Order: sequence, then C-alpha cells, then structure tokens
Amino acid sequence: MRDRIATVGGAALFGVLGCAAFIKAGSYTMGGANVFPQTVAAAMVVCAAGLVLTEVLRGGKPRAATEALEDGLDVVGPRMLWAILLSAIYVAVIPYLGLGTASFLLIAGGSWSLGLRRPVVVLAGAAIFALIVPWMFRHFLHIRPPAELLATIFAGG
Repeated sequence: MRDRIATVGGAALFGVLGCAAFIKAGSYTMGGANVFPQTVAAAMVVCAAGLVLTEVLRGGKPRAATEALEDGLDVVGPRMLWAILLSAIYVAVIPYLGLGTASFLLIAGGSWSLGLRRPVVVLAGAAIFALIVPWMFRHFLHIRPPAELLATIFAGG
C-alpha cells in the first residue's frame, strides 16, 4: 500500500510540475518559443495522469513483478549515466555535424545502445526526430541551426 501511495504522490507532483511548466511557457512571447516547452509539459501531465489512472484501476492488487522491478533498478544507474554522456556528446557535436545529423546519430545510437533492437523502429524514429527538431527550431523558435555537414559536403561547400 505504501508504494502505491508513493507512486500516486510522485505522479501527482510530476503532473503539478508539468502544469506549472505549461503555464510558465505560455508567457514566452517571442515567435512561438512556447510550443516546444508546452508540448513537453503537456506530455508530463498526460504521463502523470496515466500513471495515476493505472494505479487507481489496479486497485489493491499486489504487483507481481516487484522482484523483477527491483532487479531492473540495478541497471538504471549505468543507463542514466550513459544517457547523460550521450546528451553531452550530442550538444558538443551539433556545431560540427549540424542539428539534424547529430539528432539522427543521438537517437539511433542511443536507442540501439540502450537495448532497442528493432532496426526499422530505431531508424524511423531517428529520421523523424532529425527532421522535426531542426524544423521546429527554424519555424517556431526562429533560430537558425548550424549547417548540416553532409549537406555542405554534397553542395560543394
């Protein structure tokens, strides 16, 4: 029962933070700068609501996978460290490779190294992310991302 209360409480706090971030990002007035943070904040609220709903629908039933979850938590630390390291590398290579290329490599390499072994899903997700992120920067945030390395090579300079 205690872990259920902690889960609902954590989800509620996460939802409140998402709501606060959504409201705060709504005050950004510079050319659509609110779109990306509000999308992330809305996703936080939806995830929190889903977690609370799952706990409520589960009722008092005990979790069958508690032991498996505890065993799985031993893997979280190294994976989190790897994700942070990948993110730092990503930020460092953006000026050299371009936002789209770096995004593609981050998603494809990160997904594969963290255990997602479906090539079509990994490549499709990476391609979609690599196309959407630079587009959002240009059209919503009005920020020109660095030139793509491959584009400048094939364009001749």
